[in-house]
Parts: sequence; C-alpha cells; structure tokens
Amino acid sequence: MADTATKAFTPKNGYISSLEGYLEGLNAGVISYVEHVHNNWSGVVVEPSYEAAVDSGARVWWCYDVAPSVNFSIEEQWETLGRLAAKTTQSPVVPGLSLDGLAPSFLNNPTGQLEQTKQMVRQKLPSIGLPIIFSHAPFLTDMDMRALRENDLFISVTPESECHFGHGQTIGRLICDQASLGLDTNWTYSGDMLTQARLWLQTVRNTIYRKTLNAGLLPRESPMAVEQAFLLATRQGGRTLRRRDIGVLQVGAKADIVVFDGNSPNMLGWNDSVDAVLLHANTSDIEHVLVDERFRKRNFKLTRVDWVLVNPLSDDQDMS
Repeated sequence: MADTATKAFTPKNGYISSLEGYLEGLNAGVISYVEHVHNNWSGVVVEPSYEAAVDSGARVWWCYDVAPSVNFSIEEQWETLGRLAAKTTQSPVVPGLSLDGLAPSFLNNPTGQLEQTKQMVRQKLPSIGLPIIFSHAPFLTDMDMRALRENDLFISVTPESECHFGHGQTIGRLICDQASLGLDTNWTYSGDMLTQARLWLQTVRNTIYRKTLNAGLLPRESPMAVEQAFLLATRQGGRTLRRRDIGVLQVGAKADIVVFDGNSPNMLGWNDSVDAVLLHANTSDIEHVLVDERFRKRNFKLTRVDWVLVNPLSDDQDMS
C-alpha cells in the first residue's frame, strides 16, 4: 500500500472500517465471510482488524495476506499471526492465509521469500483437504476449469467490483458448478449478497441473450434460473469452504439463519420464496439474522452493537 494511505489509516481506522463492513453485511443477511486481509503494512494495524472480526459476531475465515513490507518483515508478520491464532475466543472466527496475485508472486520472486509458500502449495495443500479459493479468476482456460472440477476447488465471483474495475468475468458462467458469489471491497461497493446475486443473474442472462440476438434470433427461454443465483449465494459458499453445515437449512447444519418479512410490499403475492428473495427483496425486508444460534439482527435492528465505538467521529464530533 502507498505511503500516503498507510500514514492516513490509524489502528482505530482499521478497526472501525473492518467492523462497519461486517455490520453492513450482517444487517443485509450476510453471515459468513472469507476475509482477504490486506492491512499488512504494520503490526499495529493487524490485531485491530482481527478484533473487529471477533467483535462483529459474524462467521469469519480471517485470511491474512503475508507479503513483503518495508516496515513489517515477513518474520514479524508470521509471529503476529501465530499470536492471533493462539487466542481462544468464543466467536466463530478462524484464521487462514491469502495470497494476492498467485502467478505473479511465484514467477517474480527474486528474494526467495515465497519459496516456502510455493513448496507448501505444491506438496502439502492438495493432500490435506484445506479449501482453496481463487478470487475472480476471469480468464480460466478449459484446462484450468477441468483442474478445478477434478480437485473440487472453487472460484469466488464478485460481480459488482468486477464490473467496476474492468477486469470482467468472461468465464464465470461456464464454471458455476465450482463457483460461489462474494463481496469485494465493501468500503467502495454494496456489502449485501442480494445485490451480487441479482447482478450476476442478469449479467449471465444478458451475455447469453446477446449471442442469440447477434445471430438474428430471439431467446425462447431464460439461460439461467433464479434458483441458480440463489444457490451461488448460499449453498455454494459452504461447498467452497468444504463445509456441508454452512449455507444450508437442514438437521446438523449450523444455525445460521436469515428471516425475511414476507409481508413487505415488494414481496407480497409470491408463492415461490426463492423468486421473491432474489428478484424483489432488499435489506429492509430482513427481519432476523442468526449466527451460530445467536441473534445478530432482531426485529429489523442489529443487536449487541456499541454505536459509540463504531462511530468514527465519536471522539471529536456530535453526530446528532
């Protein structure tokens, strides 16, 4: 990260921004996060970000990006991660690892600092059953997609940011069986999964429709069902993490539940609940959110939130 940015963001900024992101998601019914943690420029900003995940009450796989930094050595980063991982908490937060730009990192490694990571990926990870998630992956080849299916590995499609940044998503529709939907940089974009699912559904439909229209024909049926988008936002997330107890409602699964108000004006009249949620619901329709049996939103309001702590202007301004 550039010096101008690292100087601007204090540990408190990191805590507040991370916590607010989780709270925005919980308010919108987002229960589980695989967090790609980028605040790797200083030791003092790492722990507050982790504490925000714990304090949020969300189910978080907190995956830190170990990367070379001028003021925060690789050794110091591993030491910090070890200390955080050793903490025992009652929250559903699990430590993990992330790597920004897998191929460039492996090919451009003059200092040899990534050699241990390379060997770990080549020799150990495929054999120990850990979930490996490839973010975006917009330009996969047929061989790449075959490898994903053969090894039961998944990509994470983030429709809103992929549209904005311009790197697109050219093959996501071809690998939906090994994909799930995600949120990206929710300080810039919406932090709710309904938006991502709806945007991806219509993006895929439009892409396929255009091929038919360009051939001088009219589409006769929808190329992507609403249920597919719903599953990408729910069950596929659990499959991505190799967790059969996440993203589903069934005996033995985690009690992670989102309750919609079916009597809201935009959801009235639908007898297909999946269609009602994917095509018409919004954040204001979410009445309750439970994570691991505990209410995090109840009667349309977030619970257990210290708003004085969350408010970034609480030290010097009266928000009233």
